[in-house]
Formats: sequence, structure tokens, C-alpha cells
Amino acid sequence: MMMNPNKLTLRQASLRVLASVALGGAIAFAIATHGSASAARVESVPPGAAASQLNVLRTGPVEKNPPSGVSAGFDGASADIGAVRLLGRNAGGSGLSLYGTARANGGACNALITPKEAVGTVCVANIPAEGITLAASDVDGWVIYGFAADDVTGVDVVAGGKAVAAQLLQNAYAADLGTGTLDDVTELLVHHSDGSTDAVENTLRAPGS
Repeated sequence: MMMNPNKLTLRQASLRVLASVALGGAIAFAIATHGSASAARVESVPPGAAASQLNVLRTGPVEKNPPSGVSAGFDGASADIGAVRLLGRNAGGSGLSLYGTARANGGACNALITPKEAVGTVCVANIPAEGITLAASDVDGWVIYGFAADDVTGVDVVAGGKAVAAQLLQNAYAADLGTGTLDDVTELLVHHSDGSTDAVENTLRAPGS
């Protein structure tokens, strides 16, 4: 696997997002929007505590004018479009931006957006005990990303037995896999402020693999 931390090429308009529902009982779903089109309303999930584990959603500066596609995705997920936070630009060196906001039920959603404003929205009820959620997008190469709880100090992506540090964003992480595929990633190593490390199996698989 080759990760490219300096990759700044513009992404294509299409965006496919995969999300894991297997981490520590977390409940996740993904929806996609293009441009400023409204997303279909999604079914509610049980009350969660994800937002309370993400300091950026409590204290981070609010984006007064988030991209219309991000607002549409969050609105379609019954998330708070009046308190959107920017988690990071050029996430993982991918050229994509990541936003986050809370859901009314205590969960949280993030939205990955391309320069052409194609958006993939992922929502979770809870952050698993390991400290991260797991999602990936495929535009012109795979990017693996997700939320990171307040005590997470680093995330490594392991492929071919080699661990490479993901970029740590605001309560999030992202890694551009470059020429690598999603199936190359075996696990992620999550480092915590108390010095402990958790191994999280990569349960995401590319369509058709």
C-alpha cells in the first residue's frame, strides 16, 4: 500500500461511501448527495452518546456557511445543520474536506465532500470503546476515515504488515490509500492519551471483493 500525504488532485464528482456497523455495537449508516440536492430522510436510530465524546462538536467554531451539499446531507440525516463544524480540509492528503455535527438523538454525523461538492454522509449512534468509527470512500482512490474520540492521540493504518500514521483531524482521522485498495488494510491501531493502544479490524470491503 502506498499512502500519499501530498496528494492534491481534484476528485471526480461521484462519491461512494462505505461505513462499518461492527465496531463495538456502534450503529452507522451512510447516505450520499450530489451538489445541493436534498438527501432522502433516513430512519432514526436508538439514542446514542457519540456527540458527547467529540469535543469539537461542543467547543469548535461553527461553520456559518457550510457547503450546500453538506447541509443537505446532514438535514437528510436529521442532524443539526445550525452547528456544523469543520473537522479538516484536504483530509489525509486526499483533497477532500470533512465536516461534523450532532444528531438530535445524541448521535453524530460526518460528511466527506469533494471539490465538486459530491457528499457522503455517515452517522453513528455511539463511538465504540476502541475510540474510532470506520468509513471509507472511493472517488479516484480509497480514503479511510472516521470520528476519533477525545482521548485518541493517533491512528495507524496497517497494510501488508506495515503501519502508516493517518492524519489526525479535529476528533477525526483520515488516510489516503494512494494506489492501495481497501482490502489491503487489515487493521487500524488506535493510540490513546493513557498510553494504551487498541487494534481495530478493518471490516470494510470494496464492492465485488
